[in-house]
This record gives sequence, structure tokens and C-alpha cells, in this order.
Amino acid sequence: MKNTLFKLLILVWLVVITGLLNGQSKMNYLKVRDSVHTLSCAIINSDNIVFTYEQLSQIDESQIDTGLVEFYYDYGVALHYYGYVIKKDSTMLLKSIFYLLKSAELSEELKARSFDWIVWTYIYLKDYQKAKTYFELYLNCVKEDSKNESLIKIMEKYSKSN
Repeated sequence: MKNTLFKLLILVWLVVITGLLNGQSKMNYLKVRDSVHTLSCAIINSDNIVFTYEQLSQIDESQIDTGLVEFYYDYGVALHYYGYVIKKDSTMLLKSIFYLLKSAELSEELKARSFDWIVWTYIYLKDYQKAKTYFELYLNCVKEDSKNESLIKIMEKYSKSN
């Protein structure tokens, strides 16, 4: 009887501790975003790209309970820069598209920006048909005053040549 009671207490204790640990392991990405995501249009250099990629790569997305969409977007952008600028790796560029599509699917607010990055990524991959497809999606959701003129000009160039 004592042995059974002892085993039951240990089991209850393990369940409680596991529950507490699981609760503590969840993270609010928005609280750490500024410290792990240092990329901006104004400051792009290899140190920032590598730092941001390494920081975001260490985050277990299953442990994010707040800010998951923002993580998908930030990680997609980091993979884009790291794959294109640092590694010249098409697999990383495709992985960036995967995360950017997740952010576009889950957030109307990030949809146009995600499609913008996806178009650039397909241009770098020389897949102009997919770039054109996502450019149309981009145009359908971007606000008129937020359009990326560089992207529009480059897509006009590719439209004329194809």
C-alpha cells in the first residue's frame, strides 16, 4: 500500500512538474523580436544577416504561443537574405518561401510584404513564371500607397522579355 501510494505521489508530482515546465517553455516572440531580428532595409550587412539567421534558427517555433506569424515572416526574410547573400543556396531560398507563405496565409497585415519577398526570391531563383504569379497576388493585396516601385519596375522588365 505504501509503495502504491508513493508511486502515485511520484506520478502526480511528475505530471505537475511537466505541466509547469511546459507552461514556462512557451514564449512570446514579440517580446524578444527586437533582440533577435536585426534586419531592416536601412541596415543590411553580412553581420546582421548572420546574427539574425542564427538567432531565429535556434527558436523552436512549436514553443511560440504569441507572435508566431511574425516569427514566420522574420524567419522567411532571414532565410531569404542568408540563402541569397551569404550562402547562395537555392534550398534556403525555397525554405524562405515556405515561411513567407505561412505568414501570408495567417496574416492579412503581412500578406503583401510576404508576397513582395516571395516575388524577389523567385526572381533570384530564375523562376519568372512563379514570380509573375506571386506578383499578381502582391498587386491584389498591396495598398496603392505602399507599392514597391522597384519590384514593379523589375517585373515590368521581365514581363516584356517573356
